[in-house]
Amino acid sequence: MSTAIPHHSAVTHDHGHGETEPAAIGLPNVKLCMWLFLVSEVMFFAGLIGSYIVIRFGTAGWPNPYDILAVRITAFNTFLLICSSVTMVKAFQWSDAGDRGRAKKYLLATILGGATFVGIQVYEYRHLLHAPSTALFHVVEHEMEKRGLHAGESESHAAAEASRIVLASTGLSQVEQQNEQLLRLHEVLATGRPKVKKTAPPSQQAPLREWDRRALEETIKLAALFPEDDPFRAKISKIGKHHNIYPEGFVPGRDNFTSTFYIMTGFHGFHVAGGVVALLVILAFYALGRAGTMAIEVVGLYWHFVDLVWIILFTIVYLM
Repeated sequence: MSTAIPHHSAVTHDHGHGETEPAAIGLPNVKLCMWLFLVSEVMFFAGLIGSYIVIRFGTAGWPNPYDILAVRITAFNTFLLICSSVTMVKAFQWSDAGDRGRAKKYLLATILGGATFVGIQVYEYRHLLHAPSTALFHVVEHEMEKRGLHAGESESHAAAEASRIVLASTGLSQVEQQNEQLLRLHEVLATGRPKVKKTAPPSQQAPLREWDRRALEETIKLAALFPEDDPFRAKISKIGKHHNIYPEGFVPGRDNFTSTFYIMTGFHGFHVAGGVVALLVILAFYALGRAGTMAIEVVGLYWHFVDLVWIILFTIVYLM
C-alpha cells in the first residue's frame, strides 16, 4: 500500500483531492509522522511481549489457557480483525482508482469489523470476571429445564449424602443418576458462594473454602456420569477447572497470568478502539470531500500494525 512520490517536487497531490504538505526525505510529512509513531509502538509492544515471555516461562504451574480463556471465540475474533485489514486495503485501492463510493463502503466495513472485535473482547472480559460458579449455575439450570427437573425435587444435603451408597447399588438408569446429581449440584450452587473479604482471617474463610470444595466435588461427580465426548460434560469440566484455579473469577492482579493478560489485551483493545474512532473521523471527512486517498493510506498503516500485533498476542497468550 504505497503512493508514488515524485522526487523532483516538494509538493505532492492526492489524486485530485487537494495538496498534501511538503514532502520530507521523500515522504509526505503525515506519512512520515505515522511511521515514526509506529516505530514507537513497536518498541512499546516489544517490551510488553518480551516481558510476558520472560514471566511466562519463568513461572512454574502456569495455567492452561484452554481451561480459562474463550479460545474459539477469540480465534473467530482474530479472523474478523484480519478480514477488517483486507477491507482496509480494498478501501485504499478503490479510492486510489477514483471510486469514492466503494471506498466509503469498505471503510465502513472496516469500522464495523473493528467495533465488533472490541465488543467481543468486552464480552470475554465480562465472562472472565464473573466467578465460574455463576456460569456453572446457569448451565446446570438450563440442563434441568431441558430434562423437566425442578429444584424442589432435590433432597436435603444430609439425606443426599446418606443415599450415595444406595445409589451405587440400586438399578437406577444412567439418566436417573444424572438427574439426581444435577439436583445435588444445583442445591449447592443455589446457596451462592459465601462473600468473604480476602483480608479476613483464615477462620472466617473456612466456609468459603468448604463451599468451593463441595461445588468442585459435585461437579466432578456429575461430569463422570456422562460419556467423555458429551458436550455437557466438556462444558462443566472446563468450568470446573476454571473454578479450581480461579474460584473468585479471572480477576486482574490474581497472579502473573491474570495481570499480564489484562495488560496486554487491554492495551491492544484500546489501540483498536482508537483506530475505530480515527476511521470514523476519516470516513466523515472523506464523505465531505475534505480528505483523500492519502488519509486512508496513513490510517491504514496504523490499522495493519494493530492487526499484526494482535496475531502475535493471540498466538502467545491464547495458544502457548
